[in-house]
Amino acid sequence: MSLLFNYPLFNKMRHYRILLTLYLFAATKLVAQDNTLDSLKNELNKASTDKARFAIYNDIGDFIGERLSLKDSAMYFYKQADELAKKNDQVLLDALCITKLARCIYWSQDAITSYDAIQKGIDMVEHPGIVNGKYWGFNNIPPENLRLIELGWLNWLMGHFQREVLDNNNASMDYFNQGKELGLAAHASSLIGHCNGSIIYSFLMLNLPDSALAYGRELEQNINYTPIYDIYHFADAPDKFPFYLKDIGAAHLKLNNRPLFLKYLRTSISLALNELDSGSLEENYKLLNEFYLSEKNKDSSFYYAKKISEYYPGSYDSYVSLYKSYELKNAPESTAKYMKLALASLNEYDQDHLKSIKEIQRRSFQEQVQLQALEKEKLENEGKLKTFSIVALILVFSTIGFLLYRNNQRQKRARAIIERSYSQLKSTQAQLIQSEKMASLGQLTAGIAHEIQNPLNFVNNFSEINTELINELEEEADKGNIEEVKSIAKDLKDNEQKIIYHGKRADGIVKGMLQHSRASSGKKELTDINTLVDECVRLSYHGMRAKDKEFDAETKKVLDKSIGKINVVPQDISRVLINLLNNAFYAVDEKKRQLDGMYEPAVSVCTKKLEGKVEIQVSDNGNGIPQNIVNKIFQPFFTTKPTGQGTGLGLSLSYDIIKAHGGEIKVESIEGEGTEFIILL
Repeated sequence: MSLLFNYPLFNKMRHYRILLTLYLFAATKLVAQDNTLDSLKNELNKASTDKARFAIYNDIGDFIGERLSLKDSAMYFYKQADELAKKNDQVLLDALCITKLARCIYWSQDAITSYDAIQKGIDMVEHPGIVNGKYWGFNNIPPENLRLIELGWLNWLMGHFQREVLDNNNASMDYFNQGKELGLAAHASSLIGHCNGSIIYSFLMLNLPDSALAYGRELEQNINYTPIYDIYHFADAPDKFPFYLKDIGAAHLKLNNRPLFLKYLRTSISLALNELDSGSLEENYKLLNEFYLSEKNKDSSFYYAKKISEYYPGSYDSYVSLYKSYELKNAPESTAKYMKLALASLNEYDQDHLKSIKEIQRRSFQEQVQLQALEKEKLENEGKLKTFSIVALILVFSTIGFLLYRNNQRQKRARAIIERSYSQLKSTQAQLIQSEKMASLGQLTAGIAHEIQNPLNFVNNFSEINTELINELEEEADKGNIEEVKSIAKDLKDNEQKIIYHGKRADGIVKGMLQHSRASSGKKELTDINTLVDECVRLSYHGMRAKDKEFDAETKKVLDKSIGKINVVPQDISRVLINLLNNAFYAVDEKKRQLDGMYEPAVSVCTKKLEGKVEIQVSDNGNGIPQNIVNKIFQPFFTTKPTGQGTGLGLSLSYDIIKAHGGEIKVESIEGEGTEFIILL
């Protein structure tokens, strides 16, 4: 057994008990965190001034973003604080909020958005004059120190952007060193520690382990240094840097000092487990997997490959570690499977990475072109007038000649063009209708796959727990401990009931999928319209979530139970409902992106029983439909979505389906407020 497995934390025989202990510890921490949030909320309710509210909004943002790592949620509270700063002309505190927002955006959004946010912050705080305005005070930090700390964190973020997005390690080192110097000048030890840790990692990327260890020694010497100033109330303490301790261990490994490598990784993992830092755990497990692969240790390398998959399932790193570990175990089928998944994942990452770099290069090129155009404009103005006159005269005569020629040819070609165009239109229409149907089926499948994962996870988890309980049952039976055997047997019985329950859930979902995805028979059936509406809402919502994990919207359902069953073609009506719901979710998501999160998206569905009719309403609070195009939305091929995101046939097909049922579909919309579709059957 290897040196690392001799450490108690990794004792295989105690793995179940360790996981149980970690779960109970995490639950205790979550209770403490809830108490902290409740305390902050109470303070916010009692706050009577904008200054007090500003400080509490910042504290809540720090707690949620730094302690709970919920960057998107933290952004809401930083934005509330920023509004108060702007309202009271607190320019320096406005810059503070923008600095914190830039950090959240970097870790949770796309590269281009993060680059813009970081650059905006730097443009604000790099000028010393920003400290001359009004200043409430913040964490007892003098204004100039606060400006330096803000600029230091922004340099640290820009260093990460240079390294992670542009693959420019040398440029990133300049930003990290600048951030460190600003931290030293402002007495901000947390900033200093993070910059030192980032420099360590950059030296590792440049294959300079001796330099990495030099900064590692500095980090360890100051790791318990008490900070004088820090802008993050709930930031990681300087002695809680498991990520950087892992990098120090990696530097020792590059210098073939394996005992120190294992020592630092043990310490890093212990701290990461204590802080529930999954990112550091995954990086530690990656290093250990690579280490044991190089040692040709099949069991240990495979163990850490599985651990990576637990924390980051479906990631490139998890696929690579698994395929290499299976290769070492001489399992060719599994090796080929995970190698293929790794290549597909890497290709997707490379495409996104390349898009970000190209966008930045495009912006830089556009700025250069604009500057050159301004220089040339003065010289070209006089010549343009003469050239324009000559060109205009040539165009007039050319146009007259062209029109005469075209008139002469038009009558000969008109009939042939019309016949060919009509044939092409029919072919294109058939292809687009098929494409629309396949897109709808894909949306259904994505929603089902997302929804079925939950009951399957429950079945798998309770099955694993039962395996452990059976082992304990055998041990207690051998000891003759009847009471404990009965207790374990009761737990087994309870778990089996949960497995049966969630298995039936999965079975019901699969049956629902078959019902919705099968081809329409065209025959009407007595159908519970409320059940159909409820299933379509879930399928459409989970389909959107499957395409975009950040998508979220409130869904409201008001269903009239007195409707009962009505005679419809269920597959066709579900296609109409899912189309309307997809459009509604798309509309609220677009509005949320435009308003940068300062808006709560909502979609509602209502059914009513009227005299001899059933009414279904699908409404949203999105941007609405402009009045000048409301009358066009049911026309074939008309769409307001960007090119490639819609065929323009969804509403046209929905209109035809409802008319075929002898019903009516209409729309009511107020631009800027929302849209409501009404179906009468």
